[in-house]
Amino acid sequence: MHTVDRDTSTDRQRHEVTGLRNGSGGNFLRWTEGQTWRVTYSMYIPSSLKATTTFTHIMQMKQPGTGSSPIVVQSLRRVNGAQTIELKLFEDDILVGRTPLDPLHDKWTDVDFQIKVGNGSAGSVRWILKSGSSTVIDASRTGVDTFLADRVRPKWGIYRSLGDTSGSLQNTYMLLTNMRGYQLV
Repeated sequence: MHTVDRDTSTDRQRHEVTGLRNGSGGNFLRWTEGQTWRVTYSMYIPSSLKATTTFTHIMQMKQPGTGSSPIVVQSLRRVNGAQTIELKLFEDDILVGRTPLDPLHDKWTDVDFQIKVGNGSAGSVRWILKSGSSTVIDASRTGVDTFLADRVRPKWGIYRSLGDTSGSLQNTYMLLTNMRGYQLV
């Protein structure tokens, strides 16, 4: 992502991909109410991809279509000046977990994310980050809303606001590999 890149909303940048298509026809798998899904992958966050004072999302669970809010976001956020990575339930602004970002820069980090798609208080999420053989964070929330309507769709990439006041925006990239999705229930 280059600092000159713009989304259709010119106050932000968006370089994202959606995932989890079935093998036969290339259609998106449907994550619907009552299902539990697990996604595992490895990510490489270079030191040039910094946390910001506004928003920098690197993974979202979202209802497909324009005009819908994210359900869950994995974000790089500055908190009291420190760079962090966090998982948050977007609509209700519920922090699932947060950990320092600096120790994860310039190395591969394994991500294990689970979501039970549930309306009202029927949903849950679990978020695990591992660096080598060490667990960096293992956080979960139950009794939460993880469904807006229709279905849930995962997205990965860099989606960031240009309103950062920390000077963190620069040309950057992010790498993802070994992506796997599992329907648990």
